[in-house]
Amino acid sequence: MAAVTQLGYVGLGVSNVEEWEHFATDVLGLESNGVDADGNLSLRMDEYSHRFIIKPTGKDDVEFVGWQVTDEPALQEMAEQLRAAGVEVTDGNEDETRSRRVEGMIKFDDPDGTQTEI
Repeated sequence: MAAVTQLGYVGLGVSNVEEWEHFATDVLGLESNGVDADGNLSLRMDEYSHRFIIKPTGKDDVEFVGWQVTDEPALQEMAEQLRAAGVEVTDGNEDETRSRRVEGMIKFDDPDGTQTEI
């Protein structure tokens, strides 16, 4: 049975990216990876490229949560397990995997409607 190994990243929709960058770097001590062409700010706290993706959505809320598995077979097994439990699962597209800096992705909504990615 496949299982997630750890939290990979959290995507936050925010009303002010600049204020979030200041708070994250000057108060929390995170490292900024700068803002990409879409206006998304990436923040890191360890050896991974990012743990937080800050998106300029005009609201302040969790947009998505990404979980990690060990490899591609575990990802596919996780998708099968979720589908067997009645969860609608879709594959991430090329733009999504590139923006999240992952090799592959499945996604579904949690019971509250938050996009969940593995």
